[in-house]
Amino acid sequence: VFVQALEQAWKDRPVTTLTTVGGDAEACDTDGACEVPQG
Repeated sequence: VFVQALEQAWKDRPVTTLTTVGGDAEACDTDGACEVPQG
């Protein structure tokens, strides 16, 4: 369930993270979900 919650939170703000960090490692470090496929 924790993974689903993370995925939802990540999908809830993918554009912002991708636009701000451009999908860099910083985004993963901030959310701790580097293994989450973006886009």
